[in-house]
Amino acid sequence: MPRLLHRLVGSPEIMHEQLLHVAHLSGRAYVSVQVVPAAVGATAGLSGDISLASVDGTADVLHTDAVPEGHTTESRSLVRAAAVAFERVRQHALPHAQSREMVLKVAEEKWNV
Repeated sequence: MPRLLHRLVGSPEIMHEQLLHVAHLSGRAYVSVQVVPAAVGATAGLSGDISLASVDGTADVLHTDAVPEGHTTESRSLVRAAAVAFERVRQHALPHAQSREMVLKVAEEKWNV
């Protein structure tokens, strides 16, 4: 099981609602939620979030959150490096439908109080 889905942030009620919200959003055509199982171990995703934006399917802009503030760049080398890291993480992720099922299962079994 992925550790993040089991890490209490806020209260059990908040966790339950947030996971249901993530599952709901995953039903949208332009949203893909994929869970990386904890058994995979360390991946490039552990270094922080990676947000890539594109117009034509090729990543154009990278945004990362860092303390104290996020950073956005259009540097082709940084965007490409982030896209490669993102794809490496996705290689270990469960397919979309299985990920959604797992999010719902954890929401109900662990956080539904």
